[in-house]
Amino acid sequence: PMGGCLYRWYPVASCWFACCALYFSVSGSHLVLIVACLAMMELFILAGAWNHGEPFSAMAAQRGIARMLICSLTILVSAASLYHVTGTLNLKAISDYSRTHEMLLQLPLAFVAMITLMLTRGNLLFFDFNIAGKGPGLQDSPLYAPYGGWSLALAQITHWIEIGVWIKLVSVFLPFSPWMSFMVSSLLYLACLLLDGFISKAQWKLAARNALIWGGGIAAMNFIWLVVL
Repeated sequence: PMGGCLYRWYPVASCWFACCALYFSVSGSHLVLIVACLAMMELFILAGAWNHGEPFSAMAAQRGIARMLICSLTILVSAASLYHVTGTLNLKAISDYSRTHEMLLQLPLAFVAMITLMLTRGNLLFFDFNIAGKGPGLQDSPLYAPYGGWSLALAQITHWIEIGVWIKLVSVFLPFSPWMSFMVSSLLYLACLLLDGFISKAQWKLAARNALIWGGGIAAMNFIWLVVL
């Protein structure tokens, strides 16, 4: 493998940025900070897979780049819709606005797009890019093939932290208290996780098209609807 064992340290940096994203989301910080940390988290994982030099890892990294671009488009358009409605990208202010102004009725399609993002990052249902393995763990994942032992465990922890962040981002759309909204979003993710075992996996190109349509496309429709009306 290229770079010796240096690639095993990529999950350390990735986990650091995931923890930063978790801290910013829990404290209700600016959405841009959260998204930037999530992007850096993903870039380190992709860089580790690419630098490993193993063909399947490189292929998974390419698919990961495609997934990252689709997710970036979705979160960018969703953030534009959020700013158009609330006038801020501060997560705490958005959550407060959602409870007092029924934001979910104003941004129903953006809410669907955020759920799509959560499922795409969780590799669930029809949004699985086939780069994260067949089980809930990452042991058989081509994207995480370079890692083993402590580095694989750290990558797994990073993935769990990331899912927690996405659940939090989905929860800000719900008109309940922060903890109640997070519990509802968690139950939604758990239901999708259980349902995932009964659904056949699609080819990654079809999963990418689904994520693009139900993520970026739906978010764009909500934004156009807000601007026109």
